[in-house]
Amino acid sequence: MVEGPSCSVLRWSCNLLEQLHSVSEWENLLIFVVWIGWYIWTDRNDLVFNHHPIEPSSTLYRARVAKEEFNSASASGAGRQHQSLLDCIPRVAGWQAPNTGSFKINCDVAIKKGSHSASTAVLLRDDRGNLIDGRTQRWRVNSSLQGEALACRSACQLAVAWNLNSVEIEGDNKDVINLCVSEDTPS
Repeated sequence: MVEGPSCSVLRWSCNLLEQLHSVSEWENLLIFVVWIGWYIWTDRNDLVFNHHPIEPSSTLYRARVAKEEFNSASASGAGRQHQSLLDCIPRVAGWQAPNTGSFKINCDVAIKKGSHSASTAVLLRDDRGNLIDGRTQRWRVNSSLQGEALACRSACQLAVAWNLNSVEIEGDNKDVINLCVSEDTPS
C-alpha cells in the first residue's frame, strides 16, 4: 500500500512488513535488503575512492543477480543442512506487549557525538504490537539525561494527545525513570 507524500519511511516499512505472511517471505526481503546495502556500500566506495559515477539501477540489478547466484549455489549444496537466517540472529530481550487493552510508548534519544544536537523518538503501539503513532523531534541539549527526559516528556505528551487511560511508557535511562516516579528534583 502506497500512501501520499506524507508517508513516512517508518509507516511505509510497517505497511510492507504487514503484507508479508510468512517467515520465509520476511527472510527473503531481509536478505535482499542486505545485498542491496552491500552493493550501495561498494558503489559508494568506488565513487569516493575511484571517482566512478553511481548508476542506481545498475546497483540494484547487480544486487539482485548476486542474491540469485548465492541462492542457486546454496540450493545446489547437497547434504548441507539449511539454517534459517533468523536462527543466526542472537536472541535478546525484545519488546514486551502491554496488558490486553493497554498501550505502550517506547521513547529514546540519540545525541550527535561531540555536539548538543539531539533527536528524540517515541512509538505508540497497542497490545498486539501494532504501530499506532510515532513522533520525532530535534532538540538542543546539554546532557544525555536532559535528552532522555525530553524523550520521556514527548512520550507523555503523545499519551495525552491520544487521551490514553492505560499506557506504559518505556525508556532505557534508569535515572530518568527514577525521576519520573519520584518527587526528587533533577540535578
